Amino acid sequence: MRVQCFAIRSFGKHRVQDICAITQQVPGVLDEQSGFITLVRGNTTPVASVFVPQTVFVTPKALEYPDTPRMLEAFRRAGSVILRGSPRLQRGLTAAARYARAKTVVVLTVDEKPFFRNCRPSADYELNLVRGCPGMCEYCYLQTAMGSSPYIRISVNVEDILEKAGEICRQKSGAVTFEGSSVSDPVPVERYTKAISRAISFFAKIPNGYLRVVTKFTDVGNFFGLDHRRKTRMRYSLEAQEFHQEFERGVPSLEERLEAARTLAEDGYPIGFVIAPVFLERGLEPYERLLTMIKEAFASGLPEDTTLEFVTHRFTERAKSLILARRPGSRLPMREDDRLFKMGRFGYGKYVYPAEKLAHAKTSMTELVERILPGVRIEYFV
Repeated sequence: MRVQCFAIRSFGKHRVQDICAITQQVPGVLDEQSGFITLVRGNTTPVASVFVPQTVFVTPKALEYPDTPRMLEAFRRAGSVILRGSPRLQRGLTAAARYARAKTVVVLTVDEKPFFRNCRPSADYELNLVRGCPGMCEYCYLQTAMGSSPYIRISVNVEDILEKAGEICRQKSGAVTFEGSSVSDPVPVERYTKAISRAISFFAKIPNGYLRVVTKFTDVGNFFGLDHRRKTRMRYSLEAQEFHQEFERGVPSLEERLEAARTLAEDGYPIGFVIAPVFLERGLEPYERLLTMIKEAFASGLPEDTTLEFVTHRFTERAKSLILARRPGSRLPMREDDRLFKMGRFGYGKYVYPAEKLAHAKTSMTELVERILPGVRIEYFV
């Protein structure tokens, strides 16, 4: 049933004139600091969190592509300021202020030479249609990957990128999987880009091509009703409740994510959960409670092919430096003496849990899953 729409308060120098232009269904309230509109049904029931960037920059090259005007119009209707050129922030900002401001900036650009890096253990290859994420989780590896200005970069040449992915599939004899969220959470900008929706439809028609998407966001309406042919696995990233409350910011609650996962499962998508990062400093009791929470959220039972992926916490020296600059006093466990230094496959070192501790945690977590979520497949524990 269509709910009455209403105008919401000003966002920077602009107003979103009609929230229906964004939601098409329900009204919402804007959080000016984070740039998110929380959609509600009635007075209190959250439906989804809609991201509205403050500023959208469009590069000259991006203006040459046919999808760009449609995206710009969608951002304009939402209330974003549209500027031509490369992103820029005012000088003199602290590291924390620069980080927060950059998270409200979107850049429309062109990936002229798409490169499909290995994405093990999640998938065979990365599929980077979007880079960056508006969330501000303290532990996120994008703290380092996106550098000092973590703008959200959207590639407007989606068809070019998908065609190259198709070429890779045609060169292979077996199944080929692509990770759509390796350096991003593409879901918050999906209502503007339609990039993941197009990828879902694309891989549905590629005999040996499969797509995987992981998100923390709940604005998933664009995915319903697509002819996905169960070729796309939608996964939700979850954290134990106590760590979610302490380290995750600008993202929906665990309950909202589980509700969104339920709706995607009802639409026929294979689903899964990425439990990350797993902090071992307080034992596995927080994750036992999280697994129980997943079970209780699916009262009629999880789909038979539900998967779990576990990624333990790790950090680099550069990530630690950036995190402490952006959030002085962070309580993230980042004591080098408690970890093992290990060189990564991309040529830089990181601090991980010692092998013996990791092996014990893997065994214990497997036992928890078998007891609480029997039948759910663990894809990996790293």
